[in-house]
Amino acid sequence: MSASIRVLKQLFGALCRIQSDVWFERRPKWRIPNQTYDVLDYLLGGWIPIREKEIESLFYNSKSVSIKMPDNKVLYLPLMEEEPDFLPVLSFECRLDDDYDVMKLRLLLVHYDRSEGKPHGIGFRMEEGENIHGFYHTQLIKNLTGAATTENSPIECPLRFPETQPAIPLKAQDSITLVLCLLISLYGIEYCWSLANEHQLSELNSYLEYFGVPN
Repeated sequence: MSASIRVLKQLFGALCRIQSDVWFERRPKWRIPNQTYDVLDYLLGGWIPIREKEIESLFYNSKSVSIKMPDNKVLYLPLMEEEPDFLPVLSFECRLDDDYDVMKLRLLLVHYDRSEGKPHGIGFRMEEGENIHGFYHTQLIKNLTGAATTENSPIECPLRFPETQPAIPLKAQDSITLVLCLLISLYGIEYCWSLANEHQLSELNSYLEYFGVPN
């Protein structure tokens, strides 16, 4: 099995276990506001949490994979410690083989809008682009499907903002470091080192060293 496929399979598998612990076993590392659980209950009506066995089946091939998560499947990430009112929701697609190392991440941050009595959100796309965006970058998006509208999304993003520019450069050099860019942006480098240690992801350490070691 190629190193990138193996490490990503293990990393997404670990995130699935964390998803279960935090949201469905209700064992978060810090207190979750009640309104955030309300957001989760609302989203579960449209987006089903992907399971670890499903991740294993997506990364079924040891030499090449081409993955696009179904529109109704997502990964519910743990809360950001300093922004606990926002629920991070992730989807991804990738193509990995001897000739390609392509990863596209879509992250939606959802909160409960008390004034309107329903969830709203804003999203980020992280990928390596083409032409003038031929580098690893992040851009604002409105939903996880990539459509220009929120028609297929169970939440609304009422704000108007540019979805193609700016493209903010990321410190990534491959699919694994791109996923780490996302996790570090949400939780910090120390969290990622702890994740690697707690879930015995020893191969992830060399990629984390690219970003530096915790103090």
